[in-house]
Amino acid sequence: MVSGERGIVAKNISGHIRRYLIEKFGKKCFLCGWTRINPTTKRVPLEIDHINGNAEDNSEDNLRLICPNCHSLSPTFRNLNKGKGRSWRTAKYLKKAGFA
Repeated sequence: MVSGERGIVAKNISGHIRRYLIEKFGKKCFLCGWTRINPTTKRVPLEIDHINGNAEDNSEDNLRLICPNCHSLSPTFRNLNKGKGRSWRTAKYLKKAGFA
């Protein structure tokens, strides 16, 4: 994971997408409205969530800013959706390896 310039944590998300999400949603959790500023970093620690669990789908309707707590409770957090609808990833790797 990479820490963005405004306290947003994301993986494989460009800076302009992070900035756009901040402009669209503000510096608050999309789900619970949390806006508490970290006293050390002086930022609201937010993470970019892929709603459908597909980390390669960076479309606007699949991204939202949420707090670490809400993110950890989401059904697609980290490996919680492993093996559930990720056939796109398997197909990608099989094709890359020359099996598809």
